[in-house]
Amino acid sequence: MRHARFERTTFLGRTDFQHAVFTGTARFGQASFTDTAGFTEAAFGQEASFAGAGFTGDAEFHAASFAEEAWFTGAEFDGSADFTAAAFTGTAWFDAAAFAGDAGSHRVVFAEDAWFSDAFFSPDARFAGSTFARHVWFNRTAFAGGAPPEQLFRDR
Repeated sequence: MRHARFERTTFLGRTDFQHAVFTGTARFGQASFTDTAGFTEAAFGQEASFAGAGFTGDAEFHAASFAEEAWFTGAEFDGSADFTAAAFTGTAWFDAAAFAGDAGSHRVVFAEDAWFSDAFFSPDARFAGSTFARHVWFNRTAFAGGAPPEQLFRDR
């Protein structure tokens, strides 16, 4: 797909973008996903924006690759959010994102900065085995159950 523009779109039922290749910008800002949003092994060649998107079901970004900036600012993940083995080559923006369900993000590679400031994580959030090559920010981030941030980097 050259340029994908799905801002403010409501996706009813399971959404399947697995193995999709987005060669241009991918814009899903303020989109609503009412069921599982499948982006497993999707490749985003330019900027990808899910800013303000709502994921009612599970969000599957397992082994997805983001070549440029990835925006998840203010996104709400009500189900599980699986970013296991995802690769962020550009800056990853998850500031003010809310992870109410399991946020399984094992072995994620963040090649540039990663922003999680003002985000909310459930007690099931994990970044075990992930690589943060540059800076990572957790300023004013809330962790349900009072779990210490270092818990994020351990296996269960």
